[in-house]
Amino acid sequence: MTRPLVLATLLVIPGLAAPAPALKKGPLDPKVRGQWEWVKIGKDPLVVFLEAVRKLAEAELEVAETPEAGEASLVEAVKQLKQAEAEMKDLQNAGLQTRQGVAQARAARLEAEIQPEKWKKR
Repeated sequence: MTRPLVLATLLVIPGLAAPAPALKKGPLDPKVRGQWEWVKIGKDPLVVFLEAVRKLAEAELEVAETPEAGEASLVEAVKQLKQAEAEMKDLQNAGLQTRQGVAQARAARLEAEIQPEKWKKR
């Protein structure tokens, strides 16, 4: 009998049951996923997740064998940050996140969007 109540609770609270942003498989992947979950439940500040995404992108750039692989890594980081920004907006609408958190996510996404262009000019 409690199962419908749990499902109803998950459906009512946006963002609570939402999966972590899609991340590539890699050595930092579990850490990034874990950081996102901690941010969503309010145990860690957003900046911890943003730093983990940045470190993952930097590590992938270091091991990229071609310029295209490096650019793909940066584009994937932008995609992750876009998803995180959207979820932060949902969490704010549910009263679980502040406008400052949404602004931080947006700033990180905008900064990351510049990186592929810089990479192409190298």
